[in-house]
Amino acid sequence: MKQIIDFPCIPFAQLPTPLYKLENLSREIGKNIYIKRDDMTGVALGGNKVRKLEFLLADARDKGVDVVLTAGGPQSNHAMLTAACAGRLGVKSILVLKKWGKLTGGNLILNGIFGAEVRMVDTDSYDDVYAEMTRIMGSSSGRRATLLMPFLWAARSLWAALDTSTVRRKLHTRRKNWTLPSMLSSAPPVPAVPMRG
Repeated sequence: MKQIIDFPCIPFAQLPTPLYKLENLSREIGKNIYIKRDDMTGVALGGNKVRKLEFLLADARDKGVDVVLTAGGPQSNHAMLTAACAGRLGVKSILVLKKWGKLTGGNLILNGIFGAEVRMVDTDSYDDVYAEMTRIMGSSSGRRATLLMPFLWAARSLWAALDTSTVRRKLHTRRKNWTLPSMLSSAPPVPAVPMRG
């Protein structure tokens, strides 16, 4: 059975992120309430998605990928952070996003800053988004691409998002006595494939 340290990882995030006590709320309800500040991971505007991208993009890098495609809504944090992290590696990102409502500002601006190619699909169905991703994979030549599908990687993403001191301490000290749950070692890999012309 694989262990967490057996998976390649690129340390994008500045961890651990701090816990802040919410003084006013704690006082109001009579209990100590804390918030985990994953907005302070150090990539773009932060967020817990950086944790899974450390693993997903390490896997893509090891496969020789030079283009990553992913999907999401028009203001998707996953898509924006994929663009930010891929840009750090010099990997092109293509974001295939569902077109909803007014499309200005927010992550759409950041996607451009991070150099992402954004393709909007006017749909309410992810089936249409995934069909567009398949079309893109088949129509670009000379590139080696992979899909970073937010839903297909749920098990690995969940595991990567864990940020207990035990997980990080064992990961960084390279101890091999911590077993990865079988659901992760059996999660299907997403292959890197050459893009056809």
